[in-house]
Amino acid sequence: MKTLLTMVVATVLTAAQTTFADDLNPPSWRGQPGSTLQVWNFATDANPAAPSLLNNPFGTPSATIDYDPLFGTGWYDTMPDLYGSKQGWWDIATGTIAFDIPNSPATGPGSFKLLQLQVTYWKDLSLAPLVTLDPFGTPQGSVTTSLVEPGPVGGGWYSDTYLWELVPNPTGEQLLISGDPMWGSQIDQVVVDTICVVPEPSALVCLMLGLGTLWLAQRRSA
Repeated sequence: MKTLLTMVVATVLTAAQTTFADDLNPPSWRGQPGSTLQVWNFATDANPAAPSLLNNPFGTPSATIDYDPLFGTGWYDTMPDLYGSKQGWWDIATGTIAFDIPNSPATGPGSFKLLQLQVTYWKDLSLAPLVTLDPFGTPQGSVTTSLVEPGPVGGGWYSDTYLWELVPNPTGEQLLISGDPMWGSQIDQVVVDTICVVPEPSALVCLMLGLGTLWLAQRRSA
């Protein structure tokens, strides 16, 4: 029985490691109340693509792929001689992948949302995709780029991490990943984390008192 339990645990851990192969920067708030997680591995050519892993109590996200057939080749299963160990990705060229993410409708004074994106892409002549967010979010820091896996004959897979703050909290978001307009892009994995934050009334009172104290201090020093 103990051996069977060990095998089950090992299988679950292996599956999790496969799912999160490029989850290099998981946010500290993942799994907290009000948070969501959705991962697309693109293991098949399904379009729209359902998440490979999902923890979103507010609805089911989707990803709609619109690749450029003149310059892109669509979905790949694997090409190890050129692209290493990766399996299942989209060559969108100058096309797009639109992600619709339903989310918490919670509102209130001071409410906001954090949204983090990790996107894995191929880079040689192909380049990092362009990323836009609707509604518009304020970037929090600069984009973090990490090498995931060098290619066997040049190039490599890279992961970019983005973080935005959206004020006030929206009921859903649309992420748009667009291929580089000159050289196109190839997308292997997308990880989206969000969390909705609605401050407690007591926290707002403390904030207002703090701002009032600061204002009075500035008035007295003027």
